[in-house]
Amino acid sequence: NSSDMSHFLVMVIGNDPEKQLAPYHEFECTGHDDEYIQEIDQTEEVKEEFAAYKERKAKERKEKVLAGDNGPEQEEEMSFADYVVDYYGNKIVKFGKRPNKKKTHKFGYALTNEAGEITKIVRRTNPNAKWDWFMLGGRYSGRLTLKEGASGEHGEQSFMGPPPGIDRAAKGDIDLDTMRIDTAEEAGKDYDIFAKATKGHPWPESWSMVRERYGDKRMEEARAFYGEQPLVKAMRKCSDIYPLSSPEDYGQDRSAYIQRRVNKCGVPFAFIKEGKWYEKGEMGWFACVSNEKDENLWNEEFWKMFNALPDDTMISMYDCHI
Repeated sequence: NSSDMSHFLVMVIGNDPEKQLAPYHEFECTGHDDEYIQEIDQTEEVKEEFAAYKERKAKERKEKVLAGDNGPEQEEEMSFADYVVDYYGNKIVKFGKRPNKKKTHKFGYALTNEAGEITKIVRRTNPNAKWDWFMLGGRYSGRLTLKEGASGEHGEQSFMGPPPGIDRAAKGDIDLDTMRIDTAEEAGKDYDIFAKATKGHPWPESWSMVRERYGDKRMEEARAFYGEQPLVKAMRKCSDIYPLSSPEDYGQDRSAYIQRRVNKCGVPFAFIKEGKWYEKGEMGWFACVSNEKDENLWNEEFWKMFNALPDDTMISMYDCHI
């Protein structure tokens, strides 16, 4: 899936936002058997995996014999049919019968011939899945500020207090200037907390450099070295700083930090326009092949698209989960 981030912010542009979200549901979680579900032939893939599994088992048996382990009886060799049922959860369809897609074979099945051998393995899924549930607002509630006298709609709140803003409004009613001013103010305060907590300490070596130097096998040592650097230590002691932040998140230039935060203000991780999904972590929207689009480029392209929208376009902010 798009990533293992669990929660992410999706802006849906235009009317019928939930209808626009529908094509991207994860069937295995929602169970909505609709036109977005496809039948994927997995036969070759599963055969290859089974062959590798058998090879692994044979090697293990050989090693046992060489080690003089004549312990309990050799385990019975698993048949292909058992492998398909146990590892993939695909129930077998008896020869001459049709799969019961409402119940037994809803998420997949295996077809057999007269001899009872498996001839085809099918997975029923939505290959375009992006979310397993969503809510308007949620943990991102109140992200939009309204112009004076304008109205919008609140979604559901997650665990936070009452949101300062709104979750759905017409584009022309959103007060982007105030949102940016507020963000700049907040960012300045955050940077000052960081600067005060770390004052007098030399700038540390970055985590990526430390990790590279120690290598993957010495990860614990790398963590210990990184965390012992005076600035990192001071930062972690400060309870007003988000515990998972790193010095690189702030950088050494206050105004550049504020500008970065302002540029991100209002920008979602993904947006849906005319039913089509665009996201930061995927190529294909413009000629950019890297998997994590350059943030500045994403922000730039997003605002180009957003600014061109008519003022009466409905904007909805959804908390999506995967």
